[in-house]
Amino acid sequence: MGFKQTNLDLMKKLILAFVVLFSISVNAQNKEAAKTAVAAEQSLSNEQKAINDVTAFISVINVDATLKTDLYTLMMMKYEAIANTKSTKTEREASLKGIEHKLLSGLNEAQRKQLTSNSELFQRMTH
Repeated sequence: MGFKQTNLDLMKKLILAFVVLFSISVNAQNKEAAKTAVAAEQSLSNEQKAINDVTAFISVINVDATLKTDLYTLMMMKYEAIANTKSTKTEREASLKGIEHKLLSGLNEAQRKQLTSNSELFQRMTH
């Protein structure tokens, strides 16, 4: 009778170990799926923010199609720099300053004056 009880206890322990390993595996997969979903949502959010910025810009300042595409790319770079959690505050500020420089250098004199005179739009495009 003792032999059967030992086998039964061993089977219980094996089943328990299997259940614990299975639950850990499922939990890890759920966490990875959640991280992926958050990253996808953040990416979509950045794309939408960039589109909104470009739309606000072209509603005030006339640009051609090429500049519109370049503005979208620049705004995506801006939001990626802002979202980069591995960079320091100083590095993010330097990135935003570089984006400001690129933005201004891509505009002609009249467009630059329109942008800099509209402080709200200028702030939105560069920070």
